[in-house]
Amino acid sequence: MRIVVSGFEPFGGSELNPSAEVVRRVMAAHADRALGRELALHGITLPVVGGVRPGSARHAIRAAIAEFRPQTVICLGEAATRASICIERIAFNERSYRIADNSGSRIASAPVVRGAPKCLRSTAAHPGMLRAMRLAVRAHGATVRMSDDAGRFLCNEVLFDCLHRARGVYEAVFIHVPQTPAQARVRGSCGGIPLPAAISARAAIAAIRWLAQR
Repeated sequence: MRIVVSGFEPFGGSELNPSAEVVRRVMAAHADRALGRELALHGITLPVVGGVRPGSARHAIRAAIAEFRPQTVICLGEAATRASICIERIAFNERSYRIADNSGSRIASAPVVRGAPKCLRSTAAHPGMLRAMRLAVRAHGATVRMSDDAGRFLCNEVLFDCLHRARGVYEAVFIHVPQTPAQARVRGSCGGIPLPAAISARAAIAAIRWLAQR
């Protein structure tokens, strides 16, 4: 079983991104054989840059998929306004950046892929994964839920591109994690509930185990 796991670099003035820290922790657990010997993981941190040119998030994830040839792609991203870890069920064919990406670009109502459907659904976002993730973090007071809105920034853009290009070769799912307490101390709650990256990593590891054991 081959899985690509991606997070994002910091953006929006923050010095860290919990999704990248989650990927680091997942890869450390994999190196320690905590995820089993029959699982091959490839971890990558994506730039917060839109479009498809070299240096963009889509260019980086496409290259990782082409090289590693995974059965599943698990993308993670930060959602500071969320109070829960969220499994995204739907990606929208729309780019509307509320803030500039890390290249300074702002996009308003442009498609991710011209001529593609208005939205695509992730078949990997399964209730079984939700149950596994909830069990993994229940003792820590964290919650996990399904979401039908991945936003219109890079998280949604990468998920839509992955789903559009999957063509039955792989599955793709996106998991949003809240900001960390350290981030909240600097920029406030942003309307969400901060969560340590270690707990978000437990949920991500549970998702990977569930996907690998199906």
